[in-house]
Amino acid sequence: MSSWNRVAGAPPSALLRHALTSLKQHYAWEYRALGESEALRRLQEGLSTAHRQGLGETPQAVLFALGQVLADAATPGYDATSWATTCRRSAPGHGVAKGPWKGALTIRDAQMQAFENPAKPSVQERQLSHLRRVFPERMSALSPAAALALVEEGAATAQRHGIQDPKSITLLTDLVVVKGPGFEDTPTMAWSGAILRSASIPSEEKAGMILRMLKQQGSEVPNATNR
Repeated sequence: MSSWNRVAGAPPSALLRHALTSLKQHYAWEYRALGESEALRRLQEGLSTAHRQGLGETPQAVLFALGQVLADAATPGYDATSWATTCRRSAPGHGVAKGPWKGALTIRDAQMQAFENPAKPSVQERQLSHLRRVFPERMSALSPAAALALVEEGAATAQRHGIQDPKSITLLTDLVVVKGPGFEDTPTMAWSGAILRSASIPSEEKAGMILRMLKQQGSEVPNATNR
């Protein structure tokens, strides 16, 4: 059995552990959004696909798996064969190591660029993927155009209030789904508008504060277990 082919219930293999460590180190936001169990599942699928593409148990296989996790193989235009070629070309001499990989993974600048360029999904695609995880029933009932409109409204809400950090933008998009566009100007949510317009509250804390207050009120809030 290959070191990446994990048996259910067994601890992660060395190759899988290093892939997970690299995901945490270089893409912490995506790792937190997925959660460790989902990240492990996707990395294992990526390593399996890398093996089928002839990358074996090499640093390029780990690079391939990281890129596939970030892209999500369902992304339009994703091509596993061309991505495997990109990973091969990221290695010195455009080759793949002959033997199995042992030791820690060092990702060079060229390798980082390789999996940042062709495969990384857009911000909108990542937000849509997040909403489908957190609100599966709601999102499945929406047309693609309606789903995209929610993402755009979340970004517009953040822009109106000078909020730029990705986590807060995601939380505001969640609030748009739960409370509706322009929620901060409705009579029942006017208090949230006061928080968003406050000059004394740090911008990166505002969305989280609104969610905490909703939870204290017993109101509907996004399901954190699906993040």
